[in-house]
This record gives sequence, structure tokens and C-alpha cells, in this order.
Amino acid sequence: MQILLCLFLAFGSFTTQEFAYGKPEELKGLKKVFVDTDTDIKNRERIQKILIDSKLGFELLDSEEDAQIILMFKAGAYNRTVGIPQPSGGTLIAQPKILTGAGFVLVTQSSGKPKLVMSFEDEQGTSFEKKPVTNFAKDFLKAYKRVNGLK
Repeated sequence: MQILLCLFLAFGSFTTQEFAYGKPEELKGLKKVFVDTDTDIKNRERIQKILIDSKLGFELLDSEEDAQIILMFKAGAYNRTVGIPQPSGGTLIAQPKILTGAGFVLVTQSSGKPKLVMSFEDEQGTSFEKKPVTNFAKDFLKAYKRVNGLK
């Protein structure tokens, strides 16, 4: 939970912006998407690639202006200290890098006050797990397909 709070604060303008709450069902029929990852271009490109590869006909926009859906994602990382017992005795101390991420799915409205319809948080504890950015995009697609009756 501490990680999510840090990532919320990192979104700055989002946490001070007013928004209403909605439900994922409000994604039905929407296609115009703006991906906001702040200055993290690589994660923006990763999300956009997953959306394009889905072949669901999303129109990816370069600004929020005409967007119907705004995908916001913020990545972070920290080092977790772990002790690894050694066969000869003693403990080896390691600090693997843990990737974190928080994401938000907003549906825009003509009133100007967006609706928060999904939130997401994740950690990648090992290199065998998918990155949080990938899991965010896939969770969005799963919800989008469900509400639009797609497989």
C-alpha cells in the first residue's frame, strides 16, 4: 500500500484534480485513447504496442484533447534487502531491484470532470514475472473486452 501512495503522489496533478468515480462498464464503445506516462516514453510505447497488437481498433492520440479514455501509468523501483542463508554458514545479503507500477483508467466526460473507472498496482519481484506496465495494459484490455462482449 505504501508503494501505491508514493506513486499517487508522483502523479501530482492527478491527485489534485477532481474526478468522479465510475465503473469499467463506461468503457463500452469507446476507442480514442491517450496514454499518459509522464516523461516515461518507453512505458508509453509499451502500452501503445499492447493496444495496437490487440487489434481492437483503438485510435491512439498524442494529447488528452479528444480522448475518450485516458490510461495513466507511473513506474517506480526500489531495492528489497534479503538474506540468503549460505551452506557454509552465515548469510549473504542481496538487494534485488523490485519494479513497481500504478495505473489509472479514466473516462472523459463533456463536463470536463473525468471518471476513474479502474485502478491498478503491481510489483515485479522476479525477472520471471511480467513488468507492471505489461500487467496494467493487459488488465485494461481484459476489462475492455469484457464490457464490450469481445474475446
